[in-house]
Amino acid sequence: MALEAGDEKAAVDQVDRLLVEFRDHKDISGTIYNLGKYYIRLGRVQEGLKLHRYNVEHYPYKDRYGLWSQIEIIKQGIVDGNDTKDQPAVTYQIGYLYSRQGRSDRARRFYQYCIEHWPDDAYAIASQIGLIDGQLAPNPKDEGQIGQVDRSIEALIEAISKAGLSSKDIYELGMRYRDRWPQQARLIHRYNAEHSNKADKYTLWSAVELVKSFIRAGELDKAQAAIDTLAHDYANRSSLPVELCKLANTFLESVATDPLNQAKAQYPDKAAGLYQYAQGHMDQSDPNQLWAKQGLVRLDLMKGKDVQGAIEALKADYKDSPDLPAAVYEIAVQFYMSALLA
Repeated sequence: MALEAGDEKAAVDQVDRLLVEFRDHKDISGTIYNLGKYYIRLGRVQEGLKLHRYNVEHYPYKDRYGLWSQIEIIKQGIVDGNDTKDQPAVTYQIGYLYSRQGRSDRARRFYQYCIEHWPDDAYAIASQIGLIDGQLAPNPKDEGQIGQVDRSIEALIEAISKAGLSSKDIYELGMRYRDRWPQQARLIHRYNAEHSNKADKYTLWSAVELVKSFIRAGELDKAQAAIDTLAHDYANRSSLPVELCKLANTFLESVATDPLNQAKAQYPDKAAGLYQYAQGHMDQSDPNQLWAKQGLVRLDLMKGKDVQGAIEALKADYKDSPDLPAAVYEIAVQFYMSALLA
């Protein structure tokens, strides 16, 4: 090759010709990537980076080589010590780019490096999230996998505490993992409920999600204790009755999806108590009364009572409410579930 022979001008001419004559070749991005790495190995860093930049500009994420060139640019920035203040960001970005490629092993290395070297940086949180997202789907029989996620969540919460993340961001993290890792998401919502500003709606919502997690798991004693804490901490919040209706709905939904679970035998009574409490703590003119009344209709339906008159009353009393269709739909679903269990 001309560069090895010391003929730099000939080497440049060869590369320029390559980029022009073979720009549409199916293997061109891979060739550019390999040339860029070759130049850097020979100490011709700027020439190598120029090739990688060309690859990124002309073949951005078209195939793996455009992506790999982006990684090489970021890695060289760290090696050169450029923009030291941005090193957490670029280290995280390398991990993220590797994760996009499906290279979870390499992604973990960069995420872990970011966490260990800049634990107070916001990108440490992003890296913790990257580690968790890289886990496989939950396998109840794989205790090692569950333990690994537990440790990652604990580290994430520690990073949250150091970075002072907002209650909104913490709530959204909890919701991100609610369906995939429910027990671990519970820890995030608990942290938010206990440590964030209780005047913030997202803190309240995390407290509600904490109760829901106990309800869905069939842990009635823990659910009741969390409800008592919720009612005490937010007694003066006008939105509390509506949130209690949501919890009552969760009791009913949990029974509907798991009707033979004896641990949930008291759920209808708990739901009734919450609907009645909500009703008693809202003005009669409050449009949210619809949800408490609708819940009581669903309970009567579960008990086999004739609810047609109550449904007609709801439709008449709340005919102008935008929530009426959704409320009636939930009653229809209850009809269906009751018919299946009959």
